[in-house]
Amino acid sequence: MDHQFFDSYQIPLVSGRNFSKEIQSDDSLSFIINESAAAMIGWSNKEAIGKIIQNGSVKGTVIGVVKDFHFESLHESIVPIIFHIGSYYNHLSIQIATQDIPEAIGHLEDLWQKFLPDRPFEYSFLEDRYQQLYINEERQSELLFIFAGLAIFIATIGLFGLTTFNVLQRVKEISIRKVLGASLQQILTLLSKETLLILLLANGIAWPIAWYFMKQWLNQFAYGIEPAWWMFATAGLAAALIALLTISYQSIKVALSNPVDSLRHE
Repeated sequence: MDHQFFDSYQIPLVSGRNFSKEIQSDDSLSFIINESAAAMIGWSNKEAIGKIIQNGSVKGTVIGVVKDFHFESLHESIVPIIFHIGSYYNHLSIQIATQDIPEAIGHLEDLWQKFLPDRPFEYSFLEDRYQQLYINEERQSELLFIFAGLAIFIATIGLFGLTTFNVLQRVKEISIRKVLGASLQQILTLLSKETLLILLLANGIAWPIAWYFMKQWLNQFAYGIEPAWWMFATAGLAAALIALLTISYQSIKVALSNPVDSLRHE
């Protein structure tokens, strides 16, 4: 790395100092380590400053400790790292203004061709590099979204058909209740109660299964979170809302109908 690496990537020092061009030994005999490296050796962040370590064939002094940061996928734990000033680089990181990215890229390409005309100009954006680390998760997300949408659609169609059948079977019962003074709200409650009880039972079965598979998926990450109860509650409320909207059409239609039309043949 060079002297501007930590500033460019906004990686904070938690102890010690950064490399300095004014101190000649920093170019070859000084190291900066991350918090994980200090912890692995058994030092606190402050204790690490001034300690002698060997990196390959070079012995040098630790002059700083930087905060741990992720440079790999979150599937991986943060590993100990030693940073040192290098004389040969494979990649060059450049911060550019986002107002006119094509112009900035064109300017960089002109400079590259000026100094290295025999080598092709190749570049990539950091966000794209990170996105590649999670390409499998993105594909899984798209597939799950599609199949979840299909499942909801099929379930809604089935619920609509079940509600229609149930309502038609109870048309005369609803008409009698209306004649006896039942309100629209009471009739809707009557027709919705059974479906909501079934939905509650379904959630009671689905939540433990969903929690188990979600836990297994989160265990693939080094820094996974625990599934929170509100996620399942939100899913249950969404399912109840979809069910109520599906039920409401037929229920309101029957509840608002003239009871005389249903009872005239009795």
